[in-house]
Amino acid sequence: MLIRERAWKQIGLYVGLGFLICLPWMARGVLISGWLFYPFTFVDLFPVDWKIEKGYADSDAKEIQVFARGLYDVNLYDTPFFEWAGDWFGRLRGMEKLWVASCVLGMAAGVVSLAAAGRAVLRKNKGNRDGLWEQVPGLPAGDWFLYGAVLAAGYLFWQFSAPLVRYGYAYVIALPAGMAGFWFCMAAGRGGRREGLCRRIFLLCMSVFLLYKAADLAGAVRETAAQPYYLRQQAYGKYEASVWELDGVSVYVPLDGGKIGYDAFPSSPRIQEIELRENGNLKAGFRPARSGK
Repeated sequence: MLIRERAWKQIGLYVGLGFLICLPWMARGVLISGWLFYPFTFVDLFPVDWKIEKGYADSDAKEIQVFARGLYDVNLYDTPFFEWAGDWFGRLRGMEKLWVASCVLGMAAGVVSLAAAGRAVLRKNKGNRDGLWEQVPGLPAGDWFLYGAVLAAGYLFWQFSAPLVRYGYAYVIALPAGMAGFWFCMAAGRGGRREGLCRRIFLLCMSVFLLYKAADLAGAVRETAAQPYYLRQQAYGKYEASVWELDGVSVYVPLDGGKIGYDAFPSSPRIQEIELRENGNLKAGFRPARSGK
């Protein structure tokens, strides 16, 4: 709609606000790792001395993705989708399976939805350019087309990269909710008795969903109500660790499993080829060890 109206200032404002929102996250990535989009290394703009080595960052990205796919071995990164998807889906919890299945159905419904919206976008009345943006009930067809395409792209990005549900709840929920909203607007926007029926069905489905989630939450609270952690934080675990002397600073290294307690600080998952940027000053950060040290 904004492009159609050539509202360039408003478009620029929204793009600028989006960049401003992302800026703290990108700055954090550079300060911690030297990479703008860590662990992804396709953008390399900052030649800082604390930059994590590219090979390590790439390996970290692969480890995150194989963990999310339930493979747990970075050497299995290139496993084809259909070889890991079945076991991955089987490990999901009940509600998570429902959301993912809804996404798949939403993708199928989305093709029909986008086709309907696209036909409305391309339809022209006799000599009237306004027909190019004929209304799908509720929103202009072009807006529906963009909305659905963004939701589908977000879900596909999540599904084929690192599909751990807690990594992408927004993608998993937004797609079926968006497609349901599209079809609700399509049906209810026609008016008449169908509109009232659609509204009742929508309210019924929403009520069932909210009641289910309320019961689920109540059950979880009931099971843990006797524990004291609603009033104070649960204690961190304690694990055996060795001590590694790094330029005058004691660093704890876990002996088994990579787990380390909160009180063992600073810590590293392994002994690494690094050095402090200022000898004895952990606050100054660290960097890859220089050759010959």
